Formats: sequence, C-alpha cells, structure tokens
Amino acid sequence: MAEGIRLRFQDSYTRAEAPEQSIAGEHTLLLRADGTIDVSYDYHPVKATGALLEAGLAFRTAASEFRWIGQGPYAGYPGKDRLNEFGLYHLNREDLYFSGNRRGVECAVASAPDGRGLALLCPAGDVAVEAVDGGFVLGHNALLSGRGNKGVAPESPLNADKIERIAGGFTLVPLGPEWPEPLRRWFGQPGQPVPVLKPFYRSYDQ
Repeated sequence: MAEGIRLRFQDSYTRAEAPEQSIAGEHTLLLRADGTIDVSYDYHPVKATGALLEAGLAFRTAASEFRWIGQGPYAGYPGKDRLNEFGLYHLNREDLYFSGNRRGVECAVASAPDGRGLALLCPAGDVAVEAVDGGFVLGHNALLSGRGNKGVAPESPLNADKIERIAGGFTLVPLGPEWPEPLRRWFGQPGQPVPVLKPFYRSYDQ
C-alpha cells in the first residue's frame, strides 16, 4: 500500500478459570516508510462478567527508563490524582513509585539508558507501566477503573458485562541512541542519570 504495510490480527483471549468468557476483536499495525507504526485496536467482551481494573493494549519492553509528558509523578486514576500536575517526568523502573497508570499522557518514552527504545504518541489519555523482570510492560488504557479498598468499591467501576467496546489507538516511534530533535528538546539527551527512590531492599512488584 502507498501509506505503508498494514498488518491485521484477529484475536480471542479466553479467561483461564472460565473458558466460556473471553475478549475478542482485532488490532492493526500500519508500518510507515518513515519507521513509525500506527496502532489501533477494537475488542469487545464475550459473555464476560466481573470487574476490570483497566482495559487496553499493552506490550512488554526491555526498557529500564520511562519518560512522559502528562500528569505525574505518581500513578493516577479516576478520583485519585490530586497530588499530580501536568509536566515532564522521568523515572527508572527501580523507583518505588514506578508502576501504575499515568493520566493525560501525550507522549511516553520507554528506553534503555543509551536511548534505544520506543516513543508512544497519543491524544491525552491513560498510559500504564508495570515493572517486570528484565524491563516493564507499557500499556495504553482505553478504559480505567477508579480505585477502591477492601470495604469500599471504586467510584467508577468497570463491570465487564456492561462494556461494549475496548478500543483505542496510538503511534509508536522506534528510537536509537540519537533521538529526534523534539524529544531532545522535551526530555534532554539520553543517558542523563535519574535519581531512584528505593528505600527498601524489596518491594511487592520488584
């Protein structure tokens, strides 16, 4: 195609403990000549029940640093974002406050210390990170629940049987050690050290 190479994947993800329940649909990757990748996805629950914390499309990276333009520096959710302000932020995956959803994100970068990685561009929305062995999971959330506790349900729950679509889109930009000028202007040069808040020998997610 003149605009690039389009790859379309149709999937169905079954709930392990309830095989009659699933999430089905498709996602599309448009690989453009300039190296950027336009990603879109459109899924729907099939006979699904229960509550969801978040829903969208995520992928695993070998990156160790996360930069973003949006609300921060702490994780934010509906009804839980008062300590956050819009700005530019930079965290290492070893930081105590690394994992979680960030709201109002317009640009996110997952990279190694030398700058190699991916930039994610999207309309201001929800982008989540989760530290895992060898890197972290970077996700684009189309739907996001509020947070509750053991005695109180979330203010804005996601009930699977009431969800019609899980759909969204974003653009990925592969990055080498030399970043494009806009990224350098926003985030500075790759390789800049970032302070790590890690006051404990171990934490629940690391």
